[in-house]
Amino acid sequence: MENRAPSTLRADLLAPAMLAVLSISGLSLAAEILTTSLPLRIGEATWRFQLEGLVLNAAPQWALILVLVLGIGLYGDRIGVVKAGAIVCLLLAVTLVVLLPFFVLDFLTVRQLQPQSRLPGFQRVGLKVTGIAALLVPPLVWAGVRGLAASRNVLLTEPTTGPGLVIGRP
Repeated sequence: MENRAPSTLRADLLAPAMLAVLSISGLSLAAEILTTSLPLRIGEATWRFQLEGLVLNAAPQWALILVLVLGIGLYGDRIGVVKAGAIVCLLLAVTLVVLLPFFVLDFLTVRQLQPQSRLPGFQRVGLKVTGIAALLVPPLVWAGVRGLAASRNVLLTEPTTGPGLVIGRP
């Protein structure tokens, strides 16, 4: 029988609720993007630009949610959650790397459709979205790699059940 610290017991009670709230928050961002993108018009540069912009704008919120999931997973001793959160961090980083060049190309196309009076603001917003998404990639990769390492280390260092080491007996 293993005695657990009171803080671990509280984490066991609170962690699932916190993870549920964060999951719903992440899914609501995805639902907003999905409902805005319908009907699909892949051939239109303005539609692609809007969809790519929505995904890139949601990336910081998803990153924050994922970092909180990693922390709660560690705090709540949910190693599977830590591993899943780390994998999703890596997937989000790959998505941003793939999406950024397409966003830039569609930005250059849509920029020519803007009136001259709105062009400076349009360019500032496009640069901001591109910069934040590009800056977010390395920390996401780092969090994903370190999250996977933390999930492995915890698994290797967990106490085993059974009799402990007896000193002084043959």
